[in-house]
Amino acid sequence: MREISFQKALEEAVAEEMRRDSRVITMGTDFTGDPAKEFGPTRVRFTPISEAALTGMGLGAAGCGFRPIVNWRMVTFSFVAMDQIVNQASKIRYMFGGQADFPVTYRCTTGGGIGLAAQQVGKALQLTVLDISQVQDRPSTLKLNGKDVDPATAMPLVLINPEIEMRGESEIGTEGCLSFPEISGQIERAKSVAARALTLEGSTIEFEASGLLARAIQHEVDHLNGILFIDRMSSAAKAALSSRLKRLQKETKRGKRLRPEHERSLVAETTL
Repeated sequence: MREISFQKALEEAVAEEMRRDSRVITMGTDFTGDPAKEFGPTRVRFTPISEAALTGMGLGAAGCGFRPIVNWRMVTFSFVAMDQIVNQASKIRYMFGGQADFPVTYRCTTGGGIGLAAQQVGKALQLTVLDISQVQDRPSTLKLNGKDVDPATAMPLVLINPEIEMRGESEIGTEGCLSFPEISGQIERAKSVAARALTLEGSTIEFEASGLLARAIQHEVDHLNGILFIDRMSSAAKAALSSRLKRLQKETKRGKRLRPEHERSLVAETTL
């Protein structure tokens, strides 16, 4: 039996339906793979980064006889489209007395990473949220307020205005980031860190971390300071990726990519 990821299964399912029914179209701010290569720009629509508009476009297309698949990518992005979802999509068939169908599919994911970093809380605060509890093959340690604890029990770890101090030797490990889809690299980081931050309740938290958690914290604090993981790559590694980075930059300027990563609202974004 073939084993594939959920993401791959969804890609194949969408492609299968698009081949079966010419009325099926898909739209979103970004897509994994390259569906436009097979189905063309008419049926694969890259849209502006406006989930409210995107959601309404899908509903309107459904009313015109298409069968749109609207890809929000992350479930948190749907929150800004609640008017279209709650007041329009969920009621429109009844508003027409059942005389018209609106066959639209909204798809999204949740999770997919281990860290969140954003400055979208309405105040000049640096906020990051981490959760490594689902990672089994890259161990971590955590000493919280002077006591050794199981890192999984402390997740998700919410840190406001975090300050970190690198500890011990450095090591090289694999990192990726949804800022740069399908790109990963070997990044040198400190093996452990000491950190101090505020919690959501406003109290101070101090802890020491090592392993994957230490790497994730360093990655997220870099984001808060405007540093991307490619900035930590060696010159040789960056040179090897130059063509892919240039292509990604070009797609970003055309609005084909979900950009910039710093402006994403509380989304699991670090893939380590």
